[in-house]
Amino acid sequence: MISLFLMKDGRVASVATRTRNNASLLVVRMYEADASDFVEHIITLKDNSPEAFMAGGGRLDFLLCEDSGLYEYGLETGRGNLLINFFDHGVNAVEVIDLYLKPDGDIISILPRGSVWARTAGEVAVFSARPDHAGGTMEAHRPGAEPSTIDITDENVILVPPKEKETVTLATLEVDWWLQPLITAFNRSNSNYMIKTISYMEGDDWDDAFRRFTIGLTNDAADLIVMSRGMPILSYTHKGLFADLYAIMDTDPDFDQTDIFPNILTALEVDGKLYNLFPFFLMKTVAGKTSYVGNTIGWTIDEFIDFLKTKPESEYIIGYLTKEYFILDMITYYFNDPETGGLKFDREAFLKILEAAERFPETMPQLISDDDWIEFELGVRDGNPLMSMETFIGSGSIRWQRVNEMIYFGEAITYKGYPSPPHLSGTMFDPPARFAIRETSSMKDGAWEFIKFMIENYDDKMIKGLFFPIKTSYFEADLASTLVNPRYSDTNEEFEFSIELSGRNIAIGNNTPELNAKIMEIFTTTNVVRPIDRVITRIIGEEVAFYLAGQKSPDQIADIIENRVAIYLSELE
Repeated sequence: MISLFLMKDGRVASVATRTRNNASLLVVRMYEADASDFVEHIITLKDNSPEAFMAGGGRLDFLLCEDSGLYEYGLETGRGNLLINFFDHGVNAVEVIDLYLKPDGDIISILPRGSVWARTAGEVAVFSARPDHAGGTMEAHRPGAEPSTIDITDENVILVPPKEKETVTLATLEVDWWLQPLITAFNRSNSNYMIKTISYMEGDDWDDAFRRFTIGLTNDAADLIVMSRGMPILSYTHKGLFADLYAIMDTDPDFDQTDIFPNILTALEVDGKLYNLFPFFLMKTVAGKTSYVGNTIGWTIDEFIDFLKTKPESEYIIGYLTKEYFILDMITYYFNDPETGGLKFDREAFLKILEAAERFPETMPQLISDDDWIEFELGVRDGNPLMSMETFIGSGSIRWQRVNEMIYFGEAITYKGYPSPPHLSGTMFDPPARFAIRETSSMKDGAWEFIKFMIENYDDKMIKGLFFPIKTSYFEADLASTLVNPRYSDTNEEFEFSIELSGRNIAIGNNTPELNAKIMEIFTTTNVVRPIDRVITRIIGEEVAFYLAGQKSPDQIADIIENRVAIYLSELE
């Protein structure tokens, strides 16, 4: 992105975005009249966001728009005054394409793209510092169109400062791309509460941010805690930091707990209490031909090994999973201990996992082009690979399973899952984050309002298509929609789209009731949330590397992993 500005003193400025060492930068070059050179200024963006930009009209040199807000910026002095905190006003900076500060300093005009995150139904939002703002009109100019007059009424005037609300403090490692729009939408729509954030990410060092986050859980006064993938959630839970969400749900007459997948709640329970919850999720499983793996869900490691013996000719087993990553994933998942958050090794099962791993390839073939990947994935038709890893990502991936049956596998499929202990399903819920309310918070009601807002606002304009809802009624509606043409949902017309394969186009139709019944079964019987503790995963990876190199025995790495994990967990206490 490059913008040009004519400065008040006659200089010309160009502004461009850059990325350097994973940091987002703005490069500002100032040109003097008749000069052959320029003066360059590098601005490291606080929010590490490539969506930031500069615009003219500030009382200083520029207006600087970042994820967190709008600033007056002076090149010689550095960032100046914060004019708007976007979270406070329910505005998503990603959607801002232009802005202007009037000479009187009273009004800032923001012209959104007209997307779902726009502050108003129109194209303009006006920030006014005057409580008695009387409205009026503005002239909007768009390239290639005649100027249009827009009313500035109470509907699109946002007072600065905003209406007084009770503040709910949300602590997170960083405000993820999917979370910011939900915060801004909640702050815009809720009349009683607003979310303020504490982010511990400075730069891009996850380990440093994780340490600050863990310390902050004890010392900071956050009300709502966001725990992303990789965090030791059970360790935090065992410290007694979080409130029981069941107790909060029971006092909310507007929340229908019976409309939540009951197996999700059960999977998250600790001693019959619910200390964290996710409003939406992905699903990870393993699919195979029904003619190969049967029509039942789940298998033990013994059954998996017996199956592999019936297919000795297959070079690849589960998609592009190598021996190393199969061992790492299986140890993390198979021996996950929900009581401690650590690992509980079963020596016999551990040795069988290593036995099964011998059938997996050391490395993957070089797959460079899209055609290479398609050709490899189509190998499941002929049993090489034997099965595929399936990640269900939003409602579109449900319809894609019809493609799996008709094109990739060429016949009916079964969502068998990963080899599992008898009490666990081989399919896993994989949420982007989990939410918990601090036990000592005085704003439990407000924190719960935000969690409930995320659960209830699963729709086309927010999360739908990216994740799955935990509300069964929403999921059932999504599943039913795959049985009809999405363009003509009020008819039974067959929905068809084509895939080019081997030089010919093949038409794909609607899902079948039989296929949807299989999908519903795995969504309602899964009983485990994917356990990902980034530090534990790293420990396992390091020790598995020694085993694969022949430097340590299975017994040695089992002992070392258990010991290192125990030390790590004790350091969290």
